[in-house]
Parts: sequence; C-alpha cells; structure tokens
Amino acid sequence: MPYVAIKAYPGKDRAKTIELAEEIKKLVMEKYNVPETAVIVSFEEIEKDQWEEKVNKVDIAPKMDTLLIYHGEKKY
Repeated sequence: MPYVAIKAYPGKDRAKTIELAEEIKKLVMEKYNVPETAVIVSFEEIEKDQWEEKVNKVDIAPKMDTLLIYHGEKKY
C-alpha cells in the first residue's frame, strides 16, 4: 500500500494541491501497478517557524539514508 506524504509551508492553492495529489496517485498506480484504493496521499501544512522541529528533525535528518532526492540532488 503506497503512502506518499507531502509537507509544505502554508499558502498553497487548494485546487493545485488536490491536482498534485491526483497526479501523484495516478503515477503511483501506473508505476507500481496497484489499484486506486491502495494509494494514500496526504498533505500537511507546516509553518515556516516550525519546519526545523516538525519536519527536518523528524522526517529528514534521521532518514537521510532513505531520501531519494534532497535539495534537488539525486541520492540514488
């Protein structure tokens, strides 16, 4: 069951965020050959002043070995 989590600063256009989630879902379905019901895409807004504590320290720094792209650089 593929799960894609997107975290970003607030202020993103809701319609574009939904469009992005739909495109991600379609790509996951195609690349992994899974049904629509198997794909989960989440979107969470994190305030800029909380990014370090809530995202970098929790999701990025401790998981550097699992990142595929970091600051535009391929890690694979």
